[in-house]
Amino acid sequence: MKQGKIYTKLILGLLLSAVVAYMGFALLRTLEAPLSTVRAIEYEAGTTCRVTGFVVRDETVLTSPYGITVLTRREGERVGVGQPVATGYQSAGAQARQMEIEAMEAELAQLRYAWSDDPDLDNTAALDQELTSLIAEAARGAVQHDLAAAEALGPRIKGLLLRRDASPDKLEALGAQIEALDAELAALRSGSGAGVRTVTAPASGCFSSGADGYEQVLTPDRLSTLTLSELRTLSPAALPDGACGRLVRSGDWYFVCAVPAGLVDALEPGETVTVCISHGPTPTM
Repeated sequence: MKQGKIYTKLILGLLLSAVVAYMGFALLRTLEAPLSTVRAIEYEAGTTCRVTGFVVRDETVLTSPYGITVLTRREGERVGVGQPVATGYQSAGAQARQMEIEAMEAELAQLRYAWSDDPDLDNTAALDQELTSLIAEAARGAVQHDLAAAEALGPRIKGLLLRRDASPDKLEALGAQIEALDAELAALRSGSGAGVRTVTAPASGCFSSGADGYEQVLTPDRLSTLTLSELRTLSPAALPDGACGRLVRSGDWYFVCAVPAGLVDALEPGETVTVCISHGPTPTM
């Protein structure tokens, strides 16, 4: 009986030693490598639907009274009320005459800068400093894609370069040259008014050169009453004669489309959906 108890104690002692050894080994492993990592995959789940629809904005079609129209604004450029967006010409001759007027105006601007009576410009160092400043300003405009601002500095820069390289005798002769060009320009302007018409913006907004006929058919005001059958049969209206672009009068954009009924049924009142408009012709939702 006593011998059995000895064996039992021996076995229990061995088991206890094994457990303690295992726990010690596990603790040692934990101290050596306290952090463990596992592979994780990030994903986003949701319900999507690809649809075709219309982007709706508050737009006005712009028209020109003449058949030859030259746009004077870039695509997407912001314009104010009454600012010019295009120029219409009655004939090719009127267009050529206007181009000649604009070239003569640029030449006169250069000559006037060169002939300026500013005493500071008589100092070569001051003249070089002014030229350096203007060239740097034009370069900043080009880097910021504001080409109109950079181009506007052109006549002044050319005029100052002309003044820098001109002798005193040549500078004195500029006055007579300016008077002659002024008289010639006045004669050209007197005969150009009837064949040229400026197209101005009726309101402030962003200018776009394209018009598709939906500007008056699909408006923000109509969206609240538009039915599914009307949307499916929607077609553009005929553009007015002389259409030369459109003016987007508001920064609010709307998207209208038909979606499967099951997708709408799954939405609760007040919930929103994200619309992604692709770069191609097909929007996705």
